[in-house]
Amino acid sequence: FAPHAETSFPLSGGHQDAPAIAPIPVRWAFLPPSGFWSWIAVAVGLVCSLMLGFWLWPTNQLGRGPVVATIQGMQDAQWRKPNAKIQVGLDISEGYDFDLVDGKIDIVYPHGATLHISGPAKWKMVSLESSLLESGKLTAYVPPAAVGYRVQTPAVSVFDKGTRFGVQVNPEKGTEVHVFEGEVEARSLRDPEAKNSPQPVHMTQAVRYDSIGNLKEWIPPDYDSFQSTNLV
Repeated sequence: FAPHAETSFPLSGGHQDAPAIAPIPVRWAFLPPSGFWSWIAVAVGLVCSLMLGFWLWPTNQLGRGPVVATIQGMQDAQWRKPNAKIQVGLDISEGYDFDLVDGKIDIVYPHGATLHISGPAKWKMVSLESSLLESGKLTAYVPPAAVGYRVQTPAVSVFDKGTRFGVQVNPEKGTEVHVFEGEVEARSLRDPEAKNSPQPVHMTQAVRYDSIGNLKEWIPPDYDSFQSTNLV
């Protein structure tokens, strides 16, 4: 057998080097455009911020924002939102809304003013100096340090002058203001003639306004219907 020999077959009559093949540019079609990563970074940042916010959310506070009051006592309280974790000792943020179906609750402010609300009732903690009673019954005790506290209803604003008083709101029948100690000023929010003319209501007096803020009549104060703040 003849020994194996490497043979080449020249093209066109002679040996030539193979021509260099230019590299073919590869298109990385599966890679997203550069702007995509910027959006990813923003999304990750938002998720991290939300997680941090939930982690830092106070567990002993209802709502967010400045604290205006604290739940001091409750009795057989039932809420419109069954999952609402409302309990004694929780701080209440400015602007927090309550919707009490049944039962009673006491709320105390840092300046000493105390609210006793009986259900059913809907109200908002507007600020350190005021609350908005949309419906239901509220008894307020306002010590000298908190004089000027205001309870507002859809039709009437009750300005305290150092007293113990009650406010009852029925959206259809109107607002009643009962004064048990001291004095308040009741001001219609809808009657143009009475809006700038506050009506003084003294101890042992009570007044009824209709649903549009017109003073309807003077009535005897209802001591039994409004309870003092005694749930502690």
